[in-house]
Amino acid sequence: MDLIANYEPRKITAGRWAVVSGFVRATVAESYTDDDSLVAVRNAAGLLARLAEWVHIVHGHPLDATHVLDHELIEMFVAHELSDLSQRTRGRSRSILLRMARTSNPVWNGPAEGPQYGYRGPLAPYTDAELALCRDWAFGQPTAHRRHACSLVLALGLGAGLRAGEMGTLRVRDVFDDGDDGIILRPSGYRGAGPRDVPLLAEWEDTLRAEIAGLAPDDRVFLPGRPTDSTSAVHNLLKETTPVAGFRPDTRQMRTTWIVGHIYAEIPATALAEAAGLSSLRHFERWTNNVPGRTALEVRQWLRRRPDGTTAARPQNDDVVRQAGRPHLTVVE
Repeated sequence: MDLIANYEPRKITAGRWAVVSGFVRATVAESYTDDDSLVAVRNAAGLLARLAEWVHIVHGHPLDATHVLDHELIEMFVAHELSDLSQRTRGRSRSILLRMARTSNPVWNGPAEGPQYGYRGPLAPYTDAELALCRDWAFGQPTAHRRHACSLVLALGLGAGLRAGEMGTLRVRDVFDDGDDGIILRPSGYRGAGPRDVPLLAEWEDTLRAEIAGLAPDDRVFLPGRPTDSTSAVHNLLKETTPVAGFRPDTRQMRTTWIVGHIYAEIPATALAEAAGLSSLRHFERWTNNVPGRTALEVRQWLRRRPDGTTAARPQNDDVVRQAGRPHLTVVE
């Protein structure tokens, strides 16, 4: 298509376009043909050029479909870089990028459905009211089988911040129950990553224990009767569930709620990033830069540090995350 071959974006510099142009043109050509309108092709090329610039040049990820058209990065891009657009325009832009991702990303594990409008930024953690809806949703499913599966999604998402693909591939042998010392999950495989240890939030331990009781070590934790390790199993289940008051949980928001809850509880950034399977918390700067404030005395005690390494400033309960509009999570010290 001549338009793709000759396209020049207006929102990134010529130098940066020279870096990403080959990738953008080849990727757009995989999803769009001469049957598509010129406006549609131009919009797709412009959006992908900005996404490729943001992922590859700004954040240093490889310039290929697996990385640029990664589901989580698309959601972060829409939430951060398109925040000045209307809700409907963000939703339309997200749908355009997801269309190209489904076609070109060889390891795509995002949603399979078509365009979604009324987009809401996935990086906003759930509020107390929304967390209550999450539980109502799980308990309100019409069959016991679905209630168990939904409860498990909440335990793995809100309790350990697992990605949907990680939930779908987790085995019972990856769950280590140390009794009073808690439960550690060992997910792996996201974009080829090796295993990592994730302590489960205490409030979800009994739920997980009940859901995997009686399963064999090689059984899958989520829907153990499945014949394959499909990373779309969780998305497919969520899509089929009965909403409560029009609400269905989103695994990305569950993961963000878990991460932000730990940020507000002042868990060290390096430890949290490692548990979350991230190289850093840079995509969560709006929360790392706005941890609830401390009094001058608390700051002094924190900076003073006693000979035994303790301070009097670290919160001893979860009051710090019980504030209006912030996720209400129990933090494992």
